[in-house]
Amino acid sequence: MGAAAAGFNPPARMGMQAVSCPVNCHFQDNTHMSEPKDIAALRLQLHELQVEHRDLDEIIARLLQTPPRDDLLLRRLKKRKLQLKDRIALIERMIEPDVPA
Repeated sequence: MGAAAAGFNPPARMGMQAVSCPVNCHFQDNTHMSEPKDIAALRLQLHELQVEHRDLDEIIARLLQTPPRDDLLLRRLKKRKLQLKDRIALIERMIEPDVPA
């Protein structure tokens, strides 16, 4: 079974959890999702992830300013922030895929 048929799961690098496709986005015949409700669901999820990413950024900045620093907590928050960034990029590509030149 190919990657498109099984859904998209990025490599498990640095202990990241696999990201499953949030909606039925399995591409057949190189077509893109055209269901408005699917796109709307993706946009909603994208917004929620962006808000969480921004909140983590603020939390990390505050933790860095207040001694004593909890390095383990900072590492975990930064890791979660990177996971969110990857998921945001994936959903953005699903909403507006790159057009080959």
